Amino acid sequence: MSASPSSVVGSGPFKLASLTPDGAAVLERNPFYGEWAVDPAGQPLPYLDRVELVAVASTDAQLSAFLAGRTDLFSPAPTQLAALRGAADVVLRENYSGQASSSWIVWNWNRASDPEKQRLFRSSAFRQAMSHLTDRERMVREVLGGAGDAVYTNVYPVFAEWISPTAPRFAFNVAEARRLLAELGYDRTNAEGLLVNSAGRVLEFDLITNAGNAARENYARIFAEGARQAGVKVNVQATDFNVLANRLGSSGEDRPFDAILLGLSGGSNIWPFGPNVVPCGGNLHAHNRSGGCLTDWERELDRLFREGNAEPDRTRRLALGRQLQDLEAQHQPFVYLVAPRASAAWRSRVRGEYPSAIADADVVTRELGLTWVQD
Repeated sequence: MSASPSSVVGSGPFKLASLTPDGAAVLERNPFYGEWAVDPAGQPLPYLDRVELVAVASTDAQLSAFLAGRTDLFSPAPTQLAALRGAADVVLRENYSGQASSSWIVWNWNRASDPEKQRLFRSSAFRQAMSHLTDRERMVREVLGGAGDAVYTNVYPVFAEWISPTAPRFAFNVAEARRLLAELGYDRTNAEGLLVNSAGRVLEFDLITNAGNAARENYARIFAEGARQAGVKVNVQATDFNVLANRLGSSGEDRPFDAILLGLSGGSNIWPFGPNVVPCGGNLHAHNRSGGCLTDWERELDRLFREGNAEPDRTRRLALGRQLQDLEAQHQPFVYLVAPRASAAWRSRVRGEYPSAIADADVVTRELGLTWVQD
């Protein structure tokens, strides 16, 4: 970062004091925020003078740093909860909400250097088959220890009101996946039990995810094992997150990947659809970065998004959102996997958390501006 932290303008409770290339940062109290933001006793906010954001290499390193007392706030993965139960000086709020996030696999439609892969990746039947080969229940059971939810649409579990009850669900079904792939020409197997077409080409692709994220690496492994049951060869690879993000965000006719496993988070219960994900020109319209819609159903999704985003009546917005979900779920541009349930942990000296009755993964468990440390 070439700009001085003092030149970064913000209106929140904290201002940037320093930032290092690895992502570590120091935030300091914004002295102007408290001129108008005060608590019921008239005390200026925020309470804290300084917040340090610590850079770590992996989710396991996050847990180690928290247990060692080097950090005060932690959002544990389901597989890390056992290490926190009963830990000294730790408050654990376990599985308090569905998540405002989910993981997914996306296939690259812009694969001009391999016309056969591009044909397959652009086929809704192919992506439906891949969804049928996704054993979501196994992912929840084995990776999340049961503390998660299978995801079938582009609405995160925390926004339960918005999830369409009529959206298609392509549950794990090897036989149905093979039927769909046979329709695409992969109707026989070779000596290794892999699906091939009439020219003897094996149905094979690379799937990459980010190294150091144990959950995603295991999702990829489970998906590849399910695909292999149908005779599909999936080559799982893990790479640096920044490399992966650059590939995902690339554009043009021949982007440098087959399929990527990642996730997104955020959203709103006002309109829980990503403005840079659904519209065809969005930078996270990750399957198709050609610069515009390639199919009629993409154009319809684009229209439904814009109409729903502008609709002031909530009942009508819900109806448009469910139409959007139903259409996207039918064509599976993203194959959604699972979402862990949200948990939060903090050191007992850290105070200011919301009551459990109002906290969820959308509201979260605290705001830094209302957090303080008890001596």
